[in-house]
Amino acid sequence: MNPENKVENLLKVAIDASGLEKDHRGMGFFLREFLFHLSSYPQKSFKFYLTTPTSETAENFGFEIKKWNELDPSFLVWFPFNHPTFPFSGNYVTTIHDLAAFAFPEGEKKLQEKIKIGAEHSKAIAADSQFTLSEIKKFLNLQESKISVIYPGFNPERKENSLNSLKFSSPYILTVGSAEYRKNFQTLIHAFKKLKEQGFAHKLVIIGDLPPWKKKIGPVVIEEKNPILKLVQRLNLGSEVFLKGYVPKKVLWEWYGNASLFVFPSLYEGFGFPVLEAYSCGISTALSQEASLPEVGGEGAFYFDPSSPDKMSEIMKEALTNKAEILRKKMLQKNSLDKFRFNFCIENYLNLFMNFKKQ
Repeated sequence: MNPENKVENLLKVAIDASGLEKDHRGMGFFLREFLFHLSSYPQKSFKFYLTTPTSETAENFGFEIKKWNELDPSFLVWFPFNHPTFPFSGNYVTTIHDLAAFAFPEGEKKLQEKIKIGAEHSKAIAADSQFTLSEIKKFLNLQESKISVIYPGFNPERKENSLNSLKFSSPYILTVGSAEYRKNFQTLIHAFKKLKEQGFAHKLVIIGDLPPWKKKIGPVVIEEKNPILKLVQRLNLGSEVFLKGYVPKKVLWEWYGNASLFVFPSLYEGFGFPVLEAYSCGISTALSQEASLPEVGGEGAFYFDPSSPDKMSEIMKEALTNKAEILRKKMLQKNSLDKFRFNFCIENYLNLFMNFKKQ
């Protein structure tokens, strides 16, 4: 058989990689890991491409690259970043990771519109958790029949080799994420202050960017300087709280592995990869009881009310001192990791794509 005819018998799937290099959030992490595993995954029904505006990307994972304007309706396009990034007249699938733009709407009207229009015209939607599915039902008027819940894959063995470069001798509590409002680091800092008042020697390490916060005053949306640093200074915690900014994964794994406790106080997460990262390092973990976090964390974590510094502080104390319960929860963390294996994720996406080959 002519190789060209063989390719024509396959479903051509173009994966939007336009945010692949610059997106260091969970969405970017998910796509990079998905492409790494997909590149060696055995299947015979598809021909996968990456698509970008310029036909260039630093990471191609062995896939051929097509420019946006080279795609015709014979392709199925997968948009993995919440909404389409370019117009396409053929069939496309969109993965919605969260609807924070609707739940926290200050300054997000344009993003809301992109997500809404993209979801309406998608032939299928993949939601990355049951929580995200409930948010889609809440905010978007879609046929439920075209929405599937597909958990992102996570491979705990895929940790990059650490650099053994940490020079941090104090015991510490770790949190990870871009310090936007919904991450709720301000409440965590107040809870940490209460721990210090009880004599705990731990420091607090915050890894992630400090983006400006958006604030709505009447119809006007303004940006203000991130208040986290000012709060640390006001509470006289300058020598106790360490704001590390963004760090590469090799360094991040070291911070996880040496932490006494990982805390994730977020008010809103569509999924929550840091939970699984902490689990893969086998450290005690305390999570917000909101949004998708109980769904992801299962029984392997301690949970708290993220609106209360007192309750958060109490649970953090238990997660640091209750040795029997800490050991029990660490044993349960593996069960939570198992449900997010990459073979489940890839098979579910391939099944979703296969529906278009049958049409």
